[in-house]
Amino acid sequence: DYQVSEKPTGSLQAGIGYSDTEGALINFSVTQENFLGTGKSLGVNLNNSSVTKEYSFNYTDPYYTEEGVSRNIRLSYREVDAEEADISNYSTDSYGASLSYGVPISEYTRYSWGVKFDSTEITTGIATSQNIIDFIDNNGAVNNTYQLFTSWSYDSRNRRIFADRGSLSRISGEIAVPGGDLEYYKVNLRQLNYFPFGKKVTLATNLNLGYGGVFGDNLDYPPYENYFAGGSSSIRGYDANSVGPHDNDDPYDDPIGGKVKIVGNLDLILPNPFSETSGSTRLSLFLDAGSVFKDANSIDSSEFRYTAGLSFIWITPVGAMRFNFAEALNEKEGDSTKSFQFSLGSP
Repeated sequence: DYQVSEKPTGSLQAGIGYSDTEGALINFSVTQENFLGTGKSLGVNLNNSSVTKEYSFNYTDPYYTEEGVSRNIRLSYREVDAEEADISNYSTDSYGASLSYGVPISEYTRYSWGVKFDSTEITTGIATSQNIIDFIDNNGAVNNTYQLFTSWSYDSRNRRIFADRGSLSRISGEIAVPGGDLEYYKVNLRQLNYFPFGKKVTLATNLNLGYGGVFGDNLDYPPYENYFAGGSSSIRGYDANSVGPHDNDDPYDDPIGGKVKIVGNLDLILPNPFSETSGSTRLSLFLDAGSVFKDANSIDSSEFRYTAGLSFIWITPVGAMRFNFAEALNEKEGDSTKSFQFSLGSP
């Protein structure tokens, strides 16, 4: 005879952190995994930082079909202060709604697709970059888009945190279709691999590629969809968002990003310096390379930036603490480098 009782299905989470790309971070979420006994999930998330303020509502049916296809409905509102991210003196306010489906293909492989409506308003400041002003002159300050998006992923890592074998492959894309104010597309690729050398040393390789464009020559690509590089989660040793094209006509020389991103990271994960059995710390030597380009025609390997250094991560009760000590290997005039970077609670 067995007596079974259901565990509490609700959860409340709150956290604080700091990132060189987002500044101070505060997040809060309430989730009910078995809403009204239906087996469906209901969640409210609040994520605030110096750069981004985002509020979202999610309603998920994990078994929309008996085969395990999930369905998610999401409503969101987002504010982004680009000046706080050292990009340019402007901000965006966006609200949207999406409907998506997740399809499990195998133990390691998953496919998803969906539709989304998004409305974004740009507010300029005193010293807004010229590319932002030109975009508003041609397209207006408020733009509504209807998007189709999809992704495919393969994840065979032995664990999500501090993996040391396996791989993660992810391809995603989105298209702003005709009928909205803008028509553009974005494609992203991430390839992460772990190659163990014995039981104590692992080589990790990470490749991030991004490409965006428009459907017609007379259409404009939204500047708030541009890629940026630099920072502790991108090219370590460079200031956040500082690598790539800049507004040379602006006395502040603000970065403006681009439609193409190429970033690679190589980490040699070393034996744990504190305890062989500890799963809360990781030490690695790294080599980063990459840049952002205005478009495909402007890709130039001589514009790549290279850094090398030491990374230490410590999983603490208040979040993950990351310390990076880096040296720029081919710094050029005008580059913004930072030999020490620290983040708390960020990815």
